Amino acid sequence: GHSTSLSCLGTFILWFGWYGFNAVSTLAFSNMYLASRICVNTTLAAASGGLGTLLLHVVHGHRPDVTPALNGILGGLVAITAGCDAVEPYAAIAIGTLAAPCYYYSAAALLRLRIDDPIGASPVHCFCGVWGVLSVGLFG
Repeated sequence: GHSTSLSCLGTFILWFGWYGFNAVSTLAFSNMYLASRICVNTTLAAASGGLGTLLLHVVHGHRPDVTPALNGILGGLVAITAGCDAVEPYAAIAIGTLAAPCYYYSAAALLRLRIDDPIGASPVHCFCGVWGVLSVGLFG
């Protein structure tokens, strides 16, 4: 986006809303233990997705930049949504961490193929979403 601070604000608003989305959409609000585990898994996947993307960005020779990390956070959130109630916290970290290369390399591939996606919505929602669905079978 044009404003990094507004992009950060938007990402954190989405992250905050994801807690309600994941806990309520799985009908976990009647089971507080499950609802709390869903929120923990959501936090761990988002944080590991953002950190993993930032590390990939730096490893590939770029200066640290918050913009790819923000999309990594969103990729982690998208990836954990499918199995947020079915996986353990260690698996949420793995799911978020592996969502980072899903986002990073698919965004690079779209750029190389000259496919226009200026905000990175396809890598976040398509590729990280597919990874999230597959991860339920692996970790759930």
